Amino acid sequence: GERTIKIATMRVEFFDEADEHSTVHKLFPVNNYSFSDSAALEPGHSKEFGFPIDEIVPENWGGTIKCRLIDLKFK
Repeated sequence: GERTIKIATMRVEFFDEADEHSTVHKLFPVNNYSFSDSAALEPGHSKEFGFPIDEIVPENWGGTIKCRLIDLKFK
């Protein structure tokens, strides 16, 4: 895009073995308030990121995850 993104919010949904919605978490791959990586996403750039699921995966997880970008805050 043409604008600098200072916060990007993702919704991560875990589904159980019956493919029913189980748990939802919000993640912030771009966050100007982050202590570890507060860099904004400049126009025309991209950013690779990952997130550990070991601590957030529900016990009844069936192996399906759906992620969606739900909000952008611009500089």
